[in-house]
This record gives sequence, structure tokens and C-alpha cells, in this order.
Amino acid sequence: MIEYGGGIREGPAGQVGGGGGGVGTAPDFGGGDPFANIRHTVDGAAAWVGSLSTVELALLVGAIFVGLIILRRAF
Repeated sequence: MIEYGGGIREGPAGQVGGGGGGVGTAPDFGGGDPFANIRHTVDGAAAWVGSLSTVELALLVGAIFVGLIILRRAF
């Protein structure tokens, strides 16, 4: 593993860097960009829709249409 650069990361005693959060540690919100998670979600959703077949896409559009009809009748 040393020849691939893993020895520097793992240290002489194996994995020495702590990864677990204990009591009193601050939550990690992903750094300085608060909209990064929203962008990743939109990108993931667009990739998922883009990977659907024609039949699956038609079923998705039909399900959205039925959902909108149900919402219209509810309100």
C-alpha cells in the first residue's frame, strides 16, 4: 500500500485519523456553499430522468399528471 501513497494517509499505526463524531463536535454542513446539496440533488434527479426508458418516462409523466389531479380535487 505504501507504493500507492496509502502509507502517508494511514500513518505508521494504521488509520490514525479520527472519523467519528463524538459529543461536542460540530455538524458538517458541507463547507461554504449552502446550495451545493440542492445542486447535487437536481443534477442527480436530471441524470435519473435522463436514464429512464421511454415507457418508464411515460409512466412517470402519467403518475405526475394523476398526482396533480388528486391535488386539485383535494384543494
